[in-house]
Amino acid sequence: MAKEINDLFKRYFDDNAPKGFSKCQDSTQALTSLNSEKGFGYDIIVTRKDDEDNYYILYNKKNTNNANNRDYWWAPRSNSTKEKERLKLIKGPEMWNDLRERYRKKRHDYKDCNLENKKKSYQILNEVVVETLKNFGIDYE
Repeated sequence: MAKEINDLFKRYFDDNAPKGFSKCQDSTQALTSLNSEKGFGYDIIVTRKDDEDNYYILYNKKNTNNANNRDYWWAPRSNSTKEKERLKLIKGPEMWNDLRERYRKKRHDYKDCNLENKKKSYQILNEVVVETLKNFGIDYE
């Protein structure tokens, strides 16, 4: 069932991709579409929440477009309440612009690093949220 859900999202985004973006490629935790002309892309992460408010991410163990049904499963996600609360503290255009610039720079810095050390988008986002809050003198704990 998990693979069918993945394939449904992949088909939908492939059929509706913005102009210049590639068909989605399947990685372990995301469907990725790239715009090589503009030098960036986006990741689509499929999640679900159970009746007890636990979150799960659709995970592909094979990390390929040819994975079969046994290779997909719902991996539990850690509680992200703290990250959400910190993100809510980012307010106003000045803070959002600061966050965007920090995020852009870090994404660019990690773009060419080896895969073993490469950070995921959500890790970079969490880092820049903390940095932005500190930069504006906001206590976030």
